[in-house]
Amino acid sequence: AQVRWSSLRWLARSENERPAALRARPDSAPRPALDRAERARAEWQTALEAGARALGRGLESVGDEPKAAPWKVALAAWLKRSTSVSNRWLSERLRMGPPDAVSRYVGELRRGRRAAAARLFEDLAEKK
Repeated sequence: AQVRWSSLRWLARSENERPAALRARPDSAPRPALDRAERARAEWQTALEAGARALGRGLESVGDEPKAAPWKVALAAWLKRSTSVSNRWLSERLRMGPPDAVSRYVGELRRGRRAAAARLFEDLAEKK
C-alpha cells in the first residue's frame, strides 16, 4: 500500500496541532498497552538469557556466529513456542538476519531439516 504524504501530515505538525489522540500523554497517565509491551519484552529477554545459559552459550558473541547456527535456531524455536516473542525481536537479539529468516529457520527445524538444532531444542525443552 502506498502511503501518501497528505495522510502523514500530522507528523509535521507541532505537538499542540496534533489530534488529541496522538498527543503525548503526561507521565502520570496510565499506558496499559505500553506497559504490556514493556513487560513482554522483559519476559522475552529473561527467557532468552535463561535459554542461552541452559545451552551453555553467551549472548555477547552472537554476532560472531553464523546466522543459522544450530543453537540460535533451537533457542529461537523454544522462545517462539514458550512466549509471544516476535521474529523481529529475535532477529535483532540473536543476529539471525531479517525477521523472515527466523521464521524460515524455525520452520525448517519443525519439518526435520535442521537435525542439530532439533537436538538442542529437545535438550532445551527438557531443561525448562
